[in-house]
Amino acid sequence: MPIGKPIHAFSATLSPQALEDVCEKLNIDLEESFYLNLGNDRPNIATAVVEMNSINDLLALNPLLTDNVTSADDLKKMMVFVNTIELTHTLCRHIRGQLPQQLKKNVAVFHAQMSKRLKARVLRRFCKGKIKILVSTEAAGMGADIPDVEQVIQFGVPSSLSVWLQCAGRAGRSPDIQA
Repeated sequence: MPIGKPIHAFSATLSPQALEDVCEKLNIDLEESFYLNLGNDRPNIATAVVEMNSINDLLALNPLLTDNVTSADDLKKMMVFVNTIELTHTLCRHIRGQLPQQLKKNVAVFHAQMSKRLKARVLRRFCKGKIKILVSTEAAGMGADIPDVEQVIQFGVPSSLSVWLQCAGRAGRSPDIQA
């Protein structure tokens, strides 16, 4: 078999079926390749479940928000993932309603229907800490490498386990943060 050009394929959370698909499309033979699977165990991430009375139970989110918030420094840098674009806006309004007036600008939405320019601006402001709470669809979960996210919340049931793993993986990227 002739040696071709080297190919590198990387993914943080690739399911076995997706790995097969990638290898097939890129013509990669796993028997002849170096394959490293570090798994998804992240000891610096703790998970918890909060019971919701319905998919519209916005109050279920309140205990997860920082208590006694008076300044932006009191807010944890967090991503709140939801399944629909409409819910990003609804939840953003709800969270803003829980905060003092001067902190409402620290909450923003992110979803696929935003322009590329606006998405880039929102992510840049989130990375710099000017936005502390980002309410998003899974659009911000795929490929986002933001090292200082302290908390990730999946509001409601995610569309799949793979999506949940992607979203949960946004937390705890900095070794000194216990998410």
